Amino acid sequence: DMYDSFTYYPGSGFNKKTIAKTQTVCLGGQRFNTVAYNIDDNNYFKLRDIAQILSGTIKTFDIKYDGATNSIDMLSFYDYASVGGELTPGDGVTRTAYSSSAFLTLDGVPIKATCYNIDGNNYFKLRDITDALDCRVEWDGDNQLIWVIPARTAYDDPNEIVG
Repeated sequence: DMYDSFTYYPGSGFNKKTIAKTQTVCLGGQRFNTVAYNIDDNNYFKLRDIAQILSGTIKTFDIKYDGATNSIDMLSFYDYASVGGELTPGDGVTRTAYSSSAFLTLDGVPIKATCYNIDGNNYFKLRDITDALDCRVEWDGDNQLIWVIPARTAYDDPNEIVG
């Protein structure tokens, strides 16, 4: 059942007001300041911004959109081809996020990912995307930073060598 991937939270309605904030995402020695919208205590990012951040890493992916099926395919191992406008800071403006029916796949395999459309762009939870790619994300609450660690698995491996 391909409709499995659409998550609608009961009682939350199909749209929400949310503010365009700037979130710093760190990868290695690089810092990217990019727009994020907080919806239900989760940060939602433009898929193209995530692709731009991960481009050239072992978790690199390109994006192909199919308008006929309203599906977005993440193509692993392809470096991201920028379309311009990626990694723009938030402008502090309140916008309406609409529950989106965009269908996300990774190399053709459907991904369960909640999606909101804001001003014509699809936004996803960073963790939904990194989980699909098996890429580690860590939150540094003290400094309000998100760390993306492509070389580590999404979840702790009990046998992982630490140190």
